[in-house]
Amino acid sequence: MMDEVVNLFIRPERMQYTTQQLGPKAVQFGSAYFKRTDLVLTNPRGLKLQCSHWEPEDSKRPCKQLPCVLYLHGNAGSRLDGSEYAPFLLATYGITLFVVDTAGCGLSEGDFISLGWYEQEDVETVITYLSKSNTVSRLCLWGRSMGAVTSLLYSSKFETKETARRISCLILDSPFCSLLKMVPEVADKIDIKIPK
Repeated sequence: MMDEVVNLFIRPERMQYTTQQLGPKAVQFGSAYFKRTDLVLTNPRGLKLQCSHWEPEDSKRPCKQLPCVLYLHGNAGSRLDGSEYAPFLLATYGITLFVVDTAGCGLSEGDFISLGWYEQEDVETVITYLSKSNTVSRLCLWGRSMGAVTSLLYSSKFETKETARRISCLILDSPFCSLLKMVPEVADKIDIKIPK
């Protein structure tokens, strides 16, 4: 019975999808043209992360560096969750969107998730990639649930001005405040009795 509770958190049912569900690689929103670039990054644990970056077509790019939102999905989520925001961010605000299946989720490698702890490494991997690309002026972390906790944990490492300059803002959608409080609440909802 305890295995059920543990697996609910560290081995949730993986969201299955195909890259075709992310939509076309080239798309027009209004009078603007955008592209989606799919790529694979490797985190410090050697796990391959499936990623997508939506940005203006090269010939339509207003300047080399643009603001970017890094969307971090929740437990059992995937980059498909954040993909729906691409038209809004790109066409309305001229902000690029980067989405990633964190390790253990979606199409990325890994068997377990850590509800934010190791996912911080995935964030660092993506931010390092974006920094080296020299195409991002400012970065926003937008996290939902586990992604919000990941954003908080990652941003708590801002010890220097150099590190703090990497992130302009955080959007934190439904972070949990205590794992110790959340476990019994979720177990009760699915009618699993755990010792107090």
